[in-house]
Amino acid sequence: MNRCHAGHLNGKYYQGGKYTEAEAGQYGYDNGIIWATWHNRWYSMKETTMKIIPINHMVAGGGQQTGIKQFGGLGDI
Repeated sequence: MNRCHAGHLNGKYYQGGKYTEAEAGQYGYDNGIIWATWHNRWYSMKETTMKIIPINHMVAGGGQQTGIKQFGGLGDI
């Protein structure tokens, strides 16, 4: 994986999904629509959708449960 990302949702779609370093252009970076932990960096997804969970559906332990998020750590909203 290049040092910039493990997921690239604004990349290029390659017909059939699979592509090679040579097809990626002069620098050979994984420039497809990738999510490296799901497939790998040389598989370009056809489309992606980003979904946002309302804050009132989140809890401190993570997951999508009914409840209130417990605030208090660094980086909390």
